[in-house]
Amino acid sequence: MASFGASAIIVFASPHAPMAQPWSLIMGQLVAGISGMASWLWLKDPMLAIPVGVTLALLWMLVLQCRHAPGGATALFFTSDPAVVDSLQWTLVWGYLLPGLVVIMGVAVIYNAPFAWRRYPLMWAHWAEQSQRARQEDKVEEALTREDLVAAQKQLRHYFEMSEAEFMALYRLARAHHQAQLKSPTQPSKPPEPPRPDRC
Repeated sequence: MASFGASAIIVFASPHAPMAQPWSLIMGQLVAGISGMASWLWLKDPMLAIPVGVTLALLWMLVLQCRHAPGGATALFFTSDPAVVDSLQWTLVWGYLLPGLVVIMGVAVIYNAPFAWRRYPLMWAHWAEQSQRARQEDKVEEALTREDLVAAQKQLRHYFEMSEAEFMALYRLARAHHQAQLKSPTQPSKPPEPPRPDRC
């Protein structure tokens, strides 16, 4: 399926993105395939089945919190290729779509495993390291300022679809900046920049 190519790019190029995580990858594609198949079997007219199938896929992704953009292409394929869909029907979902997604996820886990800075899925990250870092950060009780957040924001290069791990990275950078300011109170600090509309 052509949508597998888009899924692979998301999973391998942005393994920390929310859209790349296993729940979004597998469930997002599955609900799109099921929505497309059901729409085609029910309506049998591409002019009706395509918008209904893609819309149902989007709604189910929002409800189940498993947004995966390539799923839109999967729903489109299931509602616009009558020869393949009519010949395989639900086997196309369980016999082709699901196994292909499991293979993509499995290869992504193996591919990212050797690299400490690339963890897939994110829930398999170094929990002990994170806990130790959190304990060290909790020793500093001073409140963060807007200047700290602005300084941390400048160090992060991307803001779209920020995952929980990326948000915590922003928080850690802000705390580090704040601690550095506490150690050198005599050093003048730059006034915070006004917020830009294209950030966060």
